[in-house]
Amino acid sequence: MALTDSLIAEVTSLAYAEGDSKDVENHAKLLRTIHKLQLAAEKPVETAKRIMYQPPINIALRMAVEFGLLDTLSALDQESSITAHSLAEATGAEELLITVGICDEIGSCKYSANSVTRELALEGLNDGVKSLYDTVVPAATGLLQCLDNIGRRAPTTAYEAPFAFAEKVPMFQWMKEIPDQRQYFDNYMAARRREVPRWFDIWPVSNVLSSGLRPGPKRVLLVDVGASHGHDLVIFKELHGSFPGRLVLQDLPETIDTIPNLPKGIEAMAYDFFAPQPVTGKCQSTNRPVCDTDTQTQEPASITSALFAMTGTTNPA
Repeated sequence: MALTDSLIAEVTSLAYAEGDSKDVENHAKLLRTIHKLQLAAEKPVETAKRIMYQPPINIALRMAVEFGLLDTLSALDQESSITAHSLAEATGAEELLITVGICDEIGSCKYSANSVTRELALEGLNDGVKSLYDTVVPAATGLLQCLDNIGRRAPTTAYEAPFAFAEKVPMFQWMKEIPDQRQYFDNYMAARRREVPRWFDIWPVSNVLSSGLRPGPKRVLLVDVGASHGHDLVIFKELHGSFPGRLVLQDLPETIDTIPNLPKGIEAMAYDFFAPQPVTGKCQSTNRPVCDTDTQTQEPASITSALFAMTGTTNPA
């Protein structure tokens, strides 16, 4: 009980400090402490069941996206509501399937949208639900059989990875064959870091790069590997446009082909990071998180080698 009391006091203190502040560290600490409080308040069996029952929640969310429930709810006026029967008529889904847990239930089988509903209805997160579910679930379903087949070790190639085991091809090749999935993935990559601090919001860019940079048409300041449509680079340029050097956006050709006009000073380059890195020499590099179902199991040393080539250092491997 003493632990719970101390956590309640800490949550209260952090919540007061939060206010309208945009302090990233305080916000992260608040969420961590709330999670600790939940774990302290839960009985062990409740924690175990909450973890066990996460997959059905994801299934329900995928169905809500596919049926258009989120779009229908979000289109309502702020104070309006809709019944399960009306939702069924509007979306073509059977009424018994409409058990919405991502909105407010204001009466028996009567729902209204909340801020989470509207957030998930936005294109980026809406497509993120589709992309994550449609790639992770097949991989997870066949995971144990996949590991048994390769000897219960970490996969060493993309074709040994759980996703390829499930779909017979690596994930990005699968996306080439299903353009809608590639679009879901790209839209989610563009939206997933909205309202989340970017690396240059945390890393002391001005302090580190304030000296030693020399102008020149061939000099490269930053290479963003797997940059999608270059949203980070665009913001980086807005904040640090006075720094000399080229800003290079790298991604697969099918992503590069869909990028609209980039601001002057940012160049798009088609690149597969398992190939030799074409940009070499002293420059800063960043590579965003990539999917375990494919990329981190296909010759990961080649990614490391590419990054060392860009930064002009020696690969310790």
